[in-house]
Amino acid sequence: MYVCQKSAELLYEAVMLKNHFTVYGHVRNGGGLRAEANASADVGRYMTTHWSGQMQPNQPVFDQVEYYMSQGYSDAYWANARRLDGTDNNLWVTCMVVWNMKSQKTHQFLDMWNRECLNWTTQDQLSFPYVAQKLNVTPHTLPDTTFSGNFQQNNVYSKHEHGW
Repeated sequence: MYVCQKSAELLYEAVMLKNHFTVYGHVRNGGGLRAEANASADVGRYMTTHWSGQMQPNQPVFDQVEYYMSQGYSDAYWANARRLDGTDNNLWVTCMVVWNMKSQKTHQFLDMWNRECLNWTTQDQLSFPYVAQKLNVTPHTLPDTTFSGNFQQNNVYSKHEHGW
């Protein structure tokens, strides 16, 4: 990932001084956690115990989502959330998250998110909205009025594929 220093400083000043963390929104047709689990089933790494030449634990994405629903998670929770990107989806792309490490809520979020990833699956886009809802925190979602683009190419960074 290439990060533009000046844009990163602007991101910090414009966003992080007011928020716990900032992340790009993820638009999934149909939205919702179940749609994301269904899409994850099409990605090989989440449906096998071998990936990229290595052993990995079972990835029970469907069980994970059903557990979250049984614990009170609701896609409808996000209907009134502050989403400046114009969507009402409850998903975020977690390849780039800017954390305000001075925020206690950020530390709580990271601890809980890590536990969810260890307890369930490495598909962190499933646990991210669950943890945010449990902690009653709405991620500042990009793009917004200052930062454009998407999670792959924007005025803060350029995401490169593995092996670049």
